[in-house]
Amino acid sequence: MKKLMSLIKACMTSDMNLFKVSSKKKGKSSIILPIILAIYLMGYIGGISFILFKELDVDGNAYVLLSVFAFIITFLTFIEGIYKTSSLIFNAKDDDLLLSLPIKRSTVIFIRIFKFYIFELLYNSVFLLPVIIAYIPFNKGSLVLYIVISLIMLLMLPIIPIALSSIIGVITTAISSRFKYKNIVEIVFTFILLACVFMASMSGSKVMEYLLNNASRFNDLIVKYYYPAGVFGKLVNNFNIIDLLIFIGINLVVYLLTILLISKVYFKINTRVKSSTKKSSNKNTIIKVRSPRSSLIKKELNTFFNTPVFIINSGFGLILFLLLVVVMIFKPDLFLLVLTKNNPNSGLTSDEMMKHISLIILLIMSFTSFMTSITNSVISLEGRNINILKSLPIKAKTILMSKIYACMIITTPVFIVGLIALLIKFKVDIIEFILLLIIAIVMPLISHLIGILVNLKYPKLDAENSAEVVKQSTSSLVAVFTGMGIMFFTVFLLIMFMIIGFNTKIVLLGFTVVFILVDLILYLILNKWGTKKFSSLEA
Repeated sequence: MKKLMSLIKACMTSDMNLFKVSSKKKGKSSIILPIILAIYLMGYIGGISFILFKELDVDGNAYVLLSVFAFIITFLTFIEGIYKTSSLIFNAKDDDLLLSLPIKRSTVIFIRIFKFYIFELLYNSVFLLPVIIAYIPFNKGSLVLYIVISLIMLLMLPIIPIALSSIIGVITTAISSRFKYKNIVEIVFTFILLACVFMASMSGSKVMEYLLNNASRFNDLIVKYYYPAGVFGKLVNNFNIIDLLIFIGINLVVYLLTILLISKVYFKINTRVKSSTKKSSNKNTIIKVRSPRSSLIKKELNTFFNTPVFIINSGFGLILFLLLVVVMIFKPDLFLLVLTKNNPNSGLTSDEMMKHISLIILLIMSFTSFMTSITNSVISLEGRNINILKSLPIKAKTILMSKIYACMIITTPVFIVGLIALLIKFKVDIIEFILLLIIAIVMPLISHLIGILVNLKYPKLDAENSAEVVKQSTSSLVAVFTGMGIMFFTVFLLIMFMIIGFNTKIVLLGFTVVFILVDLILYLILNKWGTKKFSSLEA
């Protein structure tokens, strides 16, 4: 047992510095911002949960919402786990340590999945703890028993989704490792899965309406189709020690079976993954001479397209934009219906919104553009190579702008193609057409500039893997929340302008001018403060 604990401690030490900003910045100051963001998110979730509990408590069905939240969090853990498996289980940084020791295969897999479990437990706690606390005023039974049940659920709920996502991740890694472009299989699979989730979420209001009207039946459905989540509400409403023991037993059995199954194929797949990354071509190579800027842009594009977790996390906004474009082209009534239901006090009908179609298009662009933050990780992904990059005879401004240009090459064509498709479909006025095309270029640039400035402020140059940088760093959290704030404010203004009935051309012109001014201000900050900050970075 002592050896196992020592192994776990050694493997976890380097990976548990989730929000460590810099190796020189130890102490409380480096974790204040993540804690503030976590508290804000937990407060928001707790407030929403309390309102829903109060609504359902009228009929005595508040407990059902515990099962619903448990199911949602389980599903999100499963989705997230699929594209984390590759970086956390295969080709990990601590392979040289673990694989050189005389330990069983099952022990290696146990440590890998246990590390995975700890990550998900921390993040699940941010979402589930406020729900658990919000239910306390509505709890009809023993408070001590409720707390015990809740803690057991909190500890056990991540196990099954982690097990399932690990198995799927192993399968996709095994398949993709046989292909030359192995990342494509993982990326395509994940995007298809996320697209299905998005399409299902379009009917989210109907699900909530069904929940409010058929609470107890909804809980029965969850118990029937996913017992581990459904049993939460069941135990709180009518405690049964047998149900609790069955729940614990199911999770433990699934965890052990997962370890046994993966250990059978782990070393074979991991060897193939490592060998595929070390293969080199014997063909004659043609060396092309490029300008420094072109070479840097190509390097940034290669980093983006060769890092699946980077593509999935940062590029989902682009996929979401294309999905919304398809919905608007083929089912515009469905999109407008969702929009009016989410803004019931606006007084706008679908027909009235169609009169402001250019503003609806701008709303779609705003929603997805500010949710697409690629640059919040581009400095951190340099890692310890940052010193080599700084030593090159290239200006810091050129290096930073090459990262911006690379992101524009990724995002601008997607927005312009989708925009042109919408403009042709709805036959938009030529002046509005031109203004929207300009916005399609200058609006995403705001996210790019904000992302790189935030990453310069909160770099993470000592991360163990790309997933830690892209998903678990301070800069990604700050950039995402900043983008969400700007997005909500922009969408709010657009809806207000539609309600008031402002001239569409004037609104588009106003947004164009504002976006250009914001880009200019952010560029000046990057040119002055950003270049100095970049020059002072050290790995």
